[in-house]
Amino acid sequence: MTISVLIPCYKRVDDLRRNLDALRLQERLPEQVVLTVRETDDAIRGFLKDYDPSPLSLTIATAPETGGFISAINAGLQEITGEITVLTDDDIEAHPDWIRKIEDYFLSDSTIGGVGGRDIQLHESDATKSEVGIFKWWGNVVGNHHIGKGEARLVDVIKGANCAYRTAPFRVVGFDTRLLGYGAQVHTEVVLGLCFRRAGWKIIYDPAVLINHYPGVRFDIDQRGRFNEEAHFHQSHNRAMAVWEHLKPVQRIVFFFWAILIGNRVDPGLVQTLRLFRSEPYVFRKAQVSLRGLFAGIRTANRTKRPETFSPDAATASPVPASAIRR
Repeated sequence: MTISVLIPCYKRVDDLRRNLDALRLQERLPEQVVLTVRETDDAIRGFLKDYDPSPLSLTIATAPETGGFISAINAGLQEITGEITVLTDDDIEAHPDWIRKIEDYFLSDSTIGGVGGRDIQLHESDATKSEVGIFKWWGNVVGNHHIGKGEARLVDVIKGANCAYRTAPFRVVGFDTRLLGYGAQVHTEVVLGLCFRRAGWKIIYDPAVLINHYPGVRFDIDQRGRFNEEAHFHQSHNRAMAVWEHLKPVQRIVFFFWAILIGNRVDPGLVQTLRLFRSEPYVFRKAQVSLRGLFAGIRTANRTKRPETFSPDAATASPVPASAIRR
């Protein structure tokens, strides 16, 4: 089995250095590391001229100047040669057994299409949640990947900072260009994960597949921890679009009224707005923008369709008991 690591880069030189240094120390080295770099990113290109990546084999893919994260990933996919594509951010530090554990899962069962793990964040380092990466029947998506605990299990969605997919089905669909955003378009992993699950692939989340995550500076309007109306509209649109096209008609009705009447902390409906108005100063604006994003995302899903990937061939599956997988 051959493995490629795909890393989109933009200006964060110190983060990328830490990332590559960790990859050089992997117990199981990848056959290829693909970096997507904009032509105008002099900081990253200057760093790479002087950096010695050995024993890594680096491939530089030129990312488009526009289109953000999605365009960068899709450009990088064209350069991938490995059977498995490990996708991550430039602001992570992989644990030494990271790639080995990912490979073990793919070798254990040919119907596994995706593998993801936990990204440890300094501000929230304790693993406290058992429910991770689940797509609820009424359309809500549970994340919690950074604080997941317990054994490895089947999930619907894995986090973009710590995930790997079989390259062939991944390349068929790529990252959905209908998603809105200028830089770090959100909910890309939701669209991709649900597409794989719909085609019949298994997706595994194992909290023991570990990276350290140091969320870096974003160079667009979507800044972590700050409310921006346009950025919030983008994420609300993306979530609604991703969810809508994977729901059956009855589920769509339930999701629609749940989103309007209840919602969640990120996209508050009426109930959540009333609950949060004392603690969140922007909750009424957030609720209004979430509603606009909901309608816009549904319209996008109804008007356009993304390509479907192919299904795994169950006849070729060679499952191995979980106890046989090295941890």
